[in-house]
Amino acid sequence: MDNGFKIPDDINTAKTEIIEDVDNFVEKSDAPSPKTLELESLVDDNNIHASKSSLLLYVISFFLIVGLISSYIFLSDKIKDNISKLEAMINVSESTASKGDTKGALVSSLFKVNELGVQLLVRSSFNDLTYVTGASNAFTGTLMNSVFLSSKSITSMDKNCQASSTSTTGSPLGIIAQVKGAYPSQASPKNGVLLVQEQDSYIAFMPTSTKCSTDPRVNQLVNDYRLNLQLNPGTTSLVQ
Repeated sequence: MDNGFKIPDDINTAKTEIIEDVDNFVEKSDAPSPKTLELESLVDDNNIHASKSSLLLYVISFFLIVGLISSYIFLSDKIKDNISKLEAMINVSESTASKGDTKGALVSSLFKVNELGVQLLVRSSFNDLTYVTGASNAFTGTLMNSVFLSSKSITSMDKNCQASSTSTTGSPLGIIAQVKGAYPSQASPKNGVLLVQEQDSYIAFMPTSTKCSTDPRVNQLVNDYRLNLQLNPGTTSLVQ
């Protein structure tokens, strides 16, 4: 029904413009602002940087672990190798000593002479020393005690080479004596080799050179003992 009333054109135009403004406002509200886009970009960059840092840390950790494992394996092999070498040396030493080869064994042990209160550092292959006590005229001065040396290995080959204070061949490895007083500053062969100087006496060693056997093998064994026994102040100490 036409009542003859018409909306002016300028009102319709205004209505259209208002609707368009509302639509534009909604679209702008939905779109992120430049500031928001900048913040999101920074966040993304930080996330990428953090991811790269984490990856780098993982790579470094991996190589460190691999390096530690490799070092452990290398050191373990070296330790095992050194242990094997040491065991081989000990086995060779024990085998040499058991065969009577007096030149081979390098392991040292202490041999005690309780009558003189001293202990001798000798190679293990020479630790079968034997001795008897007695009086000796080989030293000058006032003797307090003396012992005559031999060994089980030597005696087992020839009974004439056993330790004795009365036999002329009964001390194939020498004599150790405790002599009263101080070891002379101008010593003579009759004073022997000083081993230990005590407060009122000294301990000295007198080597011997006489043969105790007619068997060349025994005499060779005696000579090996004499060469390797090496009694001196560095290999002698008081029994504690």
